[in-house]
Amino acid sequence: MALMVLGLLFGGLNTYKVLGQGFLVGDTISYQNIIICEEIKRELIFSKVTSAIYQIYDSAAISLLENNGAEIQVQLKIYNQLLGKMGHPSGLLSFLYKIEVKDEKFRCLVDNFYFTPMERDRYGRFQVVRTEAELVCENNFNANSSIFKKIKVQSEDYANKLSEKLKLDAISQNSTEIEW
Repeated sequence: MALMVLGLLFGGLNTYKVLGQGFLVGDTISYQNIIICEEIKRELIFSKVTSAIYQIYDSAAISLLENNGAEIQVQLKIYNQLLGKMGHPSGLLSFLYKIEVKDEKFRCLVDNFYFTPMERDRYGRFQVVRTEAELVCENNFNANSSIFKKIKVQSEDYANKLSEKLKLDAISQNSTEIEW
């Protein structure tokens, strides 16, 4: 089976700047990846992708969309790096990971990014500073620009790894089937 991956750009409103593979920044950050799986029907792609999602995420974070996709509410910690080593967390990033399935292809959309900063409390543990999350926009983001860059890099890396895993699960043959 031949497989092709198309990385497409997707964005908000107004004017945009291309920021890395798959990212555009206008009003908000968005990511889109279309994965083409030749000679695989929609039902089979949907069943394989949803089983892979349920293995990765808690079922409370997943919403199935009428046999043609799913939505996943993802929370990711954004880390500061200290001289190449993993440092302390600078905040929590929440976003929506959507999957839409059609015949011989599926699309992964990542959008609705919200950031909640974290700081050390008096006991040295990292705690969320505010209860409300802030929409991640380049123009109106209250945190400093280095955190905005870390959000873009780490969320893009997470989305690419998840898309790659879903692609491999969608095209894999059932190893539990025994042919006689």
